Amino acid sequence: MIFPFSFSLLFTIAAAEEFSYCQSGADWDGLCEKGDAQSPINIITDSITHESTGQGILLTYTMIKAKGSFTDHNYQVTGNFVTGVFNSNNSDITGYGKQFHFHAPSEHTVNGVHYDLEMHSVQYNKTGSPIFVIGVLFQLNDKSNDFLEKVIDSYSIYTNIDLSEAFDGEEDLINFYYYQGSLTTPPCTEGINWFVWDKIQDVNQTQLDFFTSRWAGSSSFACGKGNNRLTQELHNRTVYRYDNSVILMLGVPIVALLMH
Repeated sequence: MIFPFSFSLLFTIAAAEEFSYCQSGADWDGLCEKGDAQSPINIITDSITHESTGQGILLTYTMIKAKGSFTDHNYQVTGNFVTGVFNSNNSDITGYGKQFHFHAPSEHTVNGVHYDLEMHSVQYNKTGSPIFVIGVLFQLNDKSNDFLEKVIDSYSIYTNIDLSEAFDGEEDLINFYYYQGSLTTPPCTEGINWFVWDKIQDVNQTQLDFFTSRWAGSSSFACGKGNNRLTQELHNRTVYRYDNSVILMLGVPIVALLMH
């Protein structure tokens, strides 16, 4: 399958808007309220379209010394961590990963179930508009996550972060869900290609507390709720499930192409 994508879509990123998670996004207006291709969604595994062959994403990573910070709405680490290319309508679409950030609990659900944490690696085009996002889900258990430990360390000091570690360092990433959606915060821009990896990652309680202590664990944030938007109606969209024959490759980045 060739991922659908339209160059006719106009991506307009408005200035940062004031919004709250007190109603988990139910009170957001504009496209957030009226759009019919919104994210996140509930992925129902017995109602998706399976693809055994198709296009993957060529991802090239570099290690970046970065410092994370809590924004008004999430925890974000900024830097040119990755370049991604996928084929759509017989054209290569290139995205530049300028930041990744976290939501707790997860924004996407699988069969109605939230995970404890979700990371979004956002990819932008050369003009600075988002074109696709790779989502990674984390589940609470006793195992420490080395990647998250570095992300947490980066809150205090500049830390060497290799985003490939979020994917277990694997060169061939397989088994993911794909659909067309939107940004999950205002202005909820649509036309975003979503790739949600279905290999669930570990997070231990101490690491999870780093995030939730600022969100659901804080009465001063969003009425004591997490920073996750409610799942949205699927409408006429199709959710695809890719198996082992769809490969995402990790490699060495072309630094000259990375955006600042």
